[in-house]
Amino acid sequence: MKNYKESTLFLLPLINSEDCFLNKDEIITDDFISTYIKDNRFPLLENSIVLKYKGNNDKLEKFSEINRFWGKTFDMNGLITYHITLNEKLANTDYEKILNGDYSKLSLDSKYKIADFWNLNKYSFLWGVLFKTSFSKLIYLQYLRKFGIRAPQRTKFEYWIKPNLAKETYYS
Repeated sequence: MKNYKESTLFLLPLINSEDCFLNKDEIITDDFISTYIKDNRFPLLENSIVLKYKGNNDKLEKFSEINRFWGKTFDMNGLITYHITLNEKLANTDYEKILNGDYSKLSLDSKYKIADFWNLNKYSFLWGVLFKTSFSKLIYLQYLRKFGIRAPQRTKFEYWIKPNLAKETYYS
């Protein structure tokens, strides 16, 4: 799996609903740049993400027309951004958990949406982050050790870093 930011790994799969589903290859095309969290200093923008592309994504546009929860803008460099509000049921709880780095505390519905989107199995690291497997704990602790970061002193901690909101947030 490519080195994606936390908003791409955990929030992007949550745009799918029971009515409409896009798989990973329909969203992450060659023109895909990244996913961002909308500037959540403003209540109107909470529970929203931005998908940035070098060109159009026709599948995403059709998906968005059906769900009617998007906007599309162009910047001076010709990059296209799609603004999407997440499913309200999920957004009220899981959006904040992801922003706080509480990945294992997500609802089962969100965990399985993320797992289905990324085609995870029970032996993948990201699955272990969501479901707190001992395998993922070992990998995470090795990662921390490799970069000279001290392991958390608490007995209960997440097996993935918290999102860096300064890098993850889209300021329009």
